[in-house]
Parts: sequence; C-alpha cells; structure tokens
Amino acid sequence: MGRSSLDGEAEKQVKSALEERGVVVVFSKTYCGFCAAVKRLFERLGIPYKALELDLLPLGAAMQRVLAGMTGQRTVPSVWVRGQHLGGNDAVQELYRAGRLLPILDAAGIVHG
Repeated sequence: MGRSSLDGEAEKQVKSALEERGVVVVFSKTYCGFCAAVKRLFERLGIPYKALELDLLPLGAAMQRVLAGMTGQRTVPSVWVRGQHLGGNDAVQELYRAGRLLPILDAAGIVHG
C-alpha cells in the first residue's frame, strides 16, 4: 500500500474516532509525558476519555500526519471534544486553569466528575 492510500485509510480512522460521543478523544503515545499529564487530569476530574495510542496502531504515523494536516499541530497529545480540537496538553491545562474546560465538556454533553 502506498503512502497516499495509507493516509486515506488513516483519515477514515481519524474521522471515525472524532465521531465518538460522550468522551474526550485523545490521540496519544504510550511513552509521551505530556500525554500522560493530560490523561491524569481527565482521570482526576472524572472525565471519560478514549485514548488512541498512535505508537501502538498500525496506521498511527499516518494518523498523526492526518491530524497535523487538520490542525497544524504535529505533536501529541491531540485532544478533541465532539470533533472540536482543543489542542495539546498545555492548551487543555490552561483551559482547565481558566475555568473554561468543564463548560466545553458540559456543552458537548460529556458527563464528568
């Protein structure tokens, strides 16, 4: 399979993941400290999330290219709520500190805490 067909399949998988309802979607890597930090925040706050560990998925590198093309962000974590990109760990932590994260989740119908 060529790179373009891999990216096409990866795009389908990314779009499918972004259709998840009721959870925050985190594109992550198992060895990433920033990914661990954002997942710890969600766990501490009782926020349901689905982590897709790109380093463990056969199309993970292609999925990361697709995400970079969608957002301009080439790093993980890449955090999404109902198809809306919130950013990486720094952006999500700042949203939380500013009191804006939970209202975003409430508006998206994500039950937490």
